[in-house]
Amino acid sequence: MSGLEAIGPTTVGRARGRWASRAARAAIGAALALGGLACEPYPGSGSTSSSASSSSGASGASSGASGSSGRRPINADKLCTRLVTECGQAVTMDVCRRQFTAILVTGACADVLATASCADLTTSSSPALETCFPACAGTLASCNDDGSITICTAAGTTNVLDCEEACKADGARVYTGTCGLSHGAQISDTPQCWCR
Repeated sequence: MSGLEAIGPTTVGRARGRWASRAARAAIGAALALGGLACEPYPGSGSTSSSASSSSGASGASSGASGSSGRRPINADKLCTRLVTECGQAVTMDVCRRQFTAILVTGACADVLATASCADLTTSSSPALETCFPACAGTLASCNDDGSITICTAAGTTNVLDCEEACKADGARVYTGTCGLSHGAQISDTPQCWCR
């Protein structure tokens, strides 16, 4: 076993279900899944990798795009400040930042989030969240040609994650540069961002 950990569909679904609250997840429609909130946790944040490779991520399907199409990192600091301070979500800033730091969003999403109300950010469904995290169905993740991975979360929303940032957020791991079904001797049932 090489000490690799994979970030992808399998573990994100488990982690998100563990400590998310649909209100917060909907509130940025993606990665925050903390108690009482409606969010899903960031891939790998709830994983417990022991010896070899484990998978941390969210189940996913993609619309077939091979890149993240001009997406940019979500402003996790600004979003988390709003969620915790203004919207009163019961999560620490560190946990919130870790959940959102690897999420990539479109310019339209960034604009909507900047003006969304707390009600829009903390509900399980709102136009803002639908803009940022469109509905999806499926069980397969899709690696993009730009170092990101598109997943369909257990909650049925599309997330695009930057593999390098996802690995950093998952225990300060390093992205191997490989997104796919395998890395070295490690194999996964679904595409993953492989971290070490």
